[in-house]
Amino acid sequence: MEFDELELDPEEFGGFFFPCVDWLVSEGVIRVQDIRRYTDSNHSGFPDRPVLTSYGFQLLEQKISVGADAERLANRVKEVSSNGVGYANVGDLIGGILGGFTKSIGS
Repeated sequence: MEFDELELDPEEFGGFFFPCVDWLVSEGVIRVQDIRRYTDSNHSGFPDRPVLTSYGFQLLEQKISVGADAERLANRVKEVSSNGVGYANVGDLIGGILGGFTKSIGS
C-alpha cells in the first residue's frame, strides 16, 4: 500500500505515513520485507510485502473506542472494508487505535 492509496491530504498527513509504518514494525505488529522510500517527498514509497504478525492478530481482538462506541478492532476493520468507503476512514480508524493506545499507556 502506498500513501496515495489512502486518499488523505499529503500536506496534512504525508509526514506520518512512514513513521507509522516504522512504529508498526518496531512494535512487532507487522513484518515487512523492505520499506521502499522515494526521494521526491516524505511520503512516497511503500512497505514491501507487509504481513500481520501473531501479535498483530492478537491486537485485532482488543476492544478500542472509536467515538462513543467500544468494539473489537477486527470488527471495525471489517466494517471499514465492507462498506466500500475506500481508505478515507482508515485515518479515523488509525486515530482511534492510536488514541486508545495513548489512553491505555497514560493510565
